[in-house]
Amino acid sequence: MSPDKRVFELMQQFGGDSKKCRPVHFYFYFPEEAAAIRMSEQLEAMRFETEVRTAAIGEKWLCFATRNMVPDSDIIEGLRAIFTNMCSKLGGEYDGWETELIL
Repeated sequence: MSPDKRVFELMQQFGGDSKKCRPVHFYFYFPEEAAAIRMSEQLEAMRFETEVRTAAIGEKWLCFATRNMVPDSDIIEGLRAIFTNMCSKLGGEYDGWETELIL
């Protein structure tokens, strides 16, 4: 089972409403600040709000992105493919997403 499907399974298990719009947060890590900034620019062109900062652990750079959206499993899995490709071109990694559980 994909990590994204597992999150949706847990949301359903705890009674979450996955049909409501809410902020969804995405995490991208890069070894260089310039690559994190480039990712941020690309995400902003896709209408995400972004922030670049040093990662909490280690010497990597975090590109943190947020977008208000309905966390639909097909959309999230499609974004995973897009984000993984974008990150690989910049030497980084896509670390997944999170959102609040709305009951």
